[in-house]
Amino acid sequence: MKYYGWKGGVSLLLISTLAGCANQPVPPQEEAKSKCPTCDTALATATTALSAARKASSEWRLIDKATGDASAPLSTLLATAKKRCDEGEYEECTRIAKRVTWAANAGVKQAADNADAAPAYF
Repeated sequence: MKYYGWKGGVSLLLISTLAGCANQPVPPQEEAKSKCPTCDTALATATTALSAARKASSEWRLIDKATGDASAPLSTLLATAKKRCDEGEYEECTRIAKRVTWAANAGVKQAADNADAAPAYF
């Protein structure tokens, strides 16, 4: 038997360790939140727009068929959109999320336009 010295022993130890690690199971990747990337993008955009509207204190209320005949705040509509996404109704989720994004952005614009509003005396 041939003697390889301490370098050979270290190499053998390193190779056996790496070979042992190669046999370890790979942890499964986390699955995406939903199977519709369009829905995920629309929800992320709506969430960002809604937080900007809340920061500007201009969260609107909308009447939408998803929440019935009464008006509902944008946060309720966004929760409804997330629920529809979880149920697999991706088109309805995207429709509601786009509507929330539009209304939130309009609320932010309205708050900016009215920031320096003052009474006018004639």
